[in-house]
Amino acid sequence: MSKNMKKHKILELLKRTDKWYLGGGNRLLWAPEFPLFLDYPGFWDNAMYYNFPFQPLFTWTILSDSGEEIKLKFIRRIWTPAEIVQEYKCSINNINMRVYERKSLLPVDAATSSISI
Repeated sequence: MSKNMKKHKILELLKRTDKWYLGGGNRLLWAPEFPLFLDYPGFWDNAMYYNFPFQPLFTWTILSDSGEEIKLKFIRRIWTPAEIVQEYKCSINNINMRVYERKSLLPVDAATSSISI
């Protein structure tokens, strides 16, 4: 069994739905004490860099052809120590879609989101 397979199984065992904090093992930490925007895309709530708070890190949205925001409805969150995956649903032109955001903090103090529609 390879190292990657072992790591993957450990993270599967650690999955939770009641946690939301992330750290990359360096100076950047995203662990808002009283989060207000957990169910929204991106990192709205405060982060800490060298113990100095700042917010937001970044956010994103989906726009229609006419430039209007397409509202995302939060479905669920799955946390592991490595990442948070949030699931949303939305409707575009009467087509129901699922949107998945995979959030993580890298060891080089970079916050990332990858989005799948």
